[in-house]
Amino acid sequence: MSRNTIQWKIFSLLLIFAVVIMLLFVFIENRSLIKNVQTAALENAIQKANEREKVFHAFLDQQADLLKALSQSHILMNTLSKKRIDPKLEDLFVTIMRANPQIFLIKLTIPTSGVVIGVKKNTNRYVCFKQKGKKIANPSNQLHKKVIFSSIFVKKDETNTTVPFITASLPLYRKGVLKGLLSADISIQSFLKRLLDMPLYDIVLFDKEGYPLFHYNSKYNWARYNNIAYTLFTQYPDDYENIIHHKIYTTDSFVTARLDTDLNDSLYMLFKLKRSYLTKQEKLFAKQILIVLIFVFVLTIVIAWLLARIFHTHFASLEQIEALHKKQTKINKQLAMQKKEFQALFEFAQAGFAIIDMYTKDILQVNKKMTEILGYAKKEMLGKKYTDFVASRFQERMKAILRKVIEQEKIENFIAEFIAKNGRVKILKSSIIFLPNQEKFLITSEDYTAVYLREQNLIKAAQTDALTGLPNRNAYQMKLEELMSLFERYQTVFSILCIDIDHFKKINDTYGHKEGDKVLQEVAKIMRNTLRVSDIVFRIGGEEFVALLPETDLAAAKQVAHKLRTMIEDQMKLAQYNVTVSIGVTQVESKDTYDSIFIRCDKCLYRAKENGRNMVVSSEDL
Repeated sequence: MSRNTIQWKIFSLLLIFAVVIMLLFVFIENRSLIKNVQTAALENAIQKANEREKVFHAFLDQQADLLKALSQSHILMNTLSKKRIDPKLEDLFVTIMRANPQIFLIKLTIPTSGVVIGVKKNTNRYVCFKQKGKKIANPSNQLHKKVIFSSIFVKKDETNTTVPFITASLPLYRKGVLKGLLSADISIQSFLKRLLDMPLYDIVLFDKEGYPLFHYNSKYNWARYNNIAYTLFTQYPDDYENIIHHKIYTTDSFVTARLDTDLNDSLYMLFKLKRSYLTKQEKLFAKQILIVLIFVFVLTIVIAWLLARIFHTHFASLEQIEALHKKQTKINKQLAMQKKEFQALFEFAQAGFAIIDMYTKDILQVNKKMTEILGYAKKEMLGKKYTDFVASRFQERMKAILRKVIEQEKIENFIAEFIAKNGRVKILKSSIIFLPNQEKFLITSEDYTAVYLREQNLIKAAQTDALTGLPNRNAYQMKLEELMSLFERYQTVFSILCIDIDHFKKINDTYGHKEGDKVLQEVAKIMRNTLRVSDIVFRIGGEEFVALLPETDLAAAKQVAHKLRTMIEDQMKLAQYNVTVSIGVTQVESKDTYDSIFIRCDKCLYRAKENGRNMVVSSEDL
């Protein structure tokens, strides 16, 4: 049989085989396409329902947290404790509603008097109201101490559109007695639309009675909520009982899921796969089949041609194979020599070296210098995770650096704390490079502990007052910049105290500068012990001090200032010094600069000295 005949037979057999395979493929896939797509999509709907249930819980938790936060406001607490309505309460309600546009009404009911005060949204305005309601008898045992949600109900919003609402209520107790009932009407229409917006499914949301709350039909509106012609029972009478009594219920055409939330009623979601999606999938699959058919046909011709070419091609001769073998042997010897040279350089380098695995972060190799720096034997480090030797506060930073090196594929330098075998902290200055072909990291390190500690001591000395041990003016400027930045970005308020020792020059003139220094040290000690941990006091010159109070408004800052003035006066008397201080107090304002807030506080201090010293003057008093 000739070579051409054999080639022709091989070509024919492959072509017939390809045609048979293609026909089988088309036949099988056409039968299972629609069923597989629908089954997979409906199974995915179960996952989507679980996700939506979590989102619903998060939404209700957010509303509950909002009421709880509102209940802790000092304005509302003053209203409850003083048995009179704080005039700022309505402004507080309006502020909350502007920040949370889904809230249409907030009201506070005082059970002992029956007074109801609140704010409701009317078009683009917020209307305050106050009315007389019924008193609640024996209020201490009436309600639960948590946020309670109503069932979904419908009413008209400020645009006269019928929308769904829920009511959230929170009883307010003081010493076991109900002092008030805080409640809010919350629109959930936009939330439901976002919750149920899924491109693959037509979705209907039902209540436990089977009435639709939300429908995929854009013409369907909330005014038809009580339309008995469209319910779970009327649409799916055979499946109604199973839908109501099962958390998840699946059929060939739809899936239902019960949403167990904190609402008074259970909700049910019904998922139906959109017909437009199935049609689109069928068209897409038809294109894919056509592409596969063309590809298989072309591939068959190519394979047949390649097999035909085999008969015209000879294998490499034994001499060529031998030549390649010798060349490979030579290359292997060169690689072995280079590996030995690298190992020698690696082992006896003056810097610490470590090679770690890309995935597990295990130490694969470590040299002698690295073991000397950390005090471990080599066998104690091999196989352990590199990050196990890093101090805990640098763990996350170390992991981030490793990820960054992989992404950018460049050398990354860093300084981090490591824990030596003796428990001491070592500061290592390191460089790390990613070896992508080997899927490893190469890390070089040197002991930077002594240099780092010297640098830190110099920085600390530059920011510390030598006499009192307090932070100095440089440290004050840095901390003020930090607090101003937080205020500009997040509106985090803070206050400042300007403190000056009264008649300090007289103390120096009478008792000498040595006694004056003792007074400064004692006053600094009292201030450190009196102020909160978060507060920082600075000595900015002579007998002048400044205190920064983070997250403290003016009212709280004044209390701190009065306490500080009293403690200094009382404790200095015990120390046989008749020393008092004058204090200026102010709070950061929206237009403040680094200088303007200090100047305003200094004016308050100057006013305190003008008025007789040993007193506190705030910016409100100017």
